[in-house]
Amino acid sequence: MITTIAVAWTVMAFRAETPAIVQAFNDLGFFLFLYTWPPFGILMVIIAIAILRDVNPVPIFPRWVAYYNVYAALGMAPASFMGLFKTGPLAYNGVLAFWVVAIDFFVWMVVMSVVMMNVIGRDEQRLRSLTV
Repeated sequence: MITTIAVAWTVMAFRAETPAIVQAFNDLGFFLFLYTWPPFGILMVIIAIAILRDVNPVPIFPRWVAYYNVYAALGMAPASFMGLFKTGPLAYNGVLAFWVVAIDFFVWMVVMSVVMMNVIGRDEQRLRSLTV
């Protein structure tokens, strides 16, 4: 997918003498970039389901992480409207369809990275206590 986005923008630059081609391939690149939200949204929901189904006495992930993943998946939904609007907050470069989704994704990446590092640290401590 990332390669396709790069190719679209490369073709745009290669045919820079034709404004219609530049605009079309720029739009294609942005649409491919922003329409990656469905697989990430599904991944977030799957993570939430897995966390909520954890039956261990001490859950591996805190429950709030599951609810946060559901929230983050819903936060990506405005990107689905970008094909319907050319200007405004739901356009491909608008506040809702681009900026909210981009910020939502990168905050999710930070939150999940920190939580995962904490889980790994707890597991390493548990393993050390078993071997000593």
